[in-house]
Amino acid sequence: AADDGSGRRRDEVKAKEMKPVIGQLRDLQDPRGKDDALLNRALRKAFRADKKEIARKDMEDAAERDRLNLGIALLPASAEDRQAAAMVQFGRNPPREGGKEEEEARYRAAKRRKRREIMDAPLLPAAPPASSA
Repeated sequence: AADDGSGRRRDEVKAKEMKPVIGQLRDLQDPRGKDDALLNRALRKAFRADKKEIARKDMEDAAERDRLNLGIALLPASAEDRQAAAMVQFGRNPPREGGKEEEEARYRAAKRRKRREIMDAPLLPAAPPASSA
C-alpha cells in the first residue's frame, strides 16, 4: 500500500507496531476492570443496605413523634440520655435528710390535721337566711 499523502500508511505501520502493546494493556486492564465491577457491586449493595436502615430509622422516628405528638425531629438516643432518664423518678418526692422515720412522722401529722378538719366541719351546709316577704 502506497502512501497517498493523507498519512494513512504511517497510521497502518504505527498500528502494527503498537498492536502488541495494546494487547498487553488490554490484558492488564481486564482483571482490574473485573475488580472494579466487583467493588462497585459491593459498594452499591452496601449503599442499598444503608438506605434501607435509614428508611427504617426514619419510620421509627416518625412513629415515635406521632406517639408523643411532637412536631420536631428527635436526635438519636445516646447512652448519656439513657443514664439520665434512668435517674428520673416520677411521682415521688426526692429523698430528704432524716430518712423514713421523719417521713412517717410528717405523714401521721398530715393525717391528724386532715382528720381534725373533717371533724370540725359542720355535717349539714349552712342554710341561707330566710327572707321576709
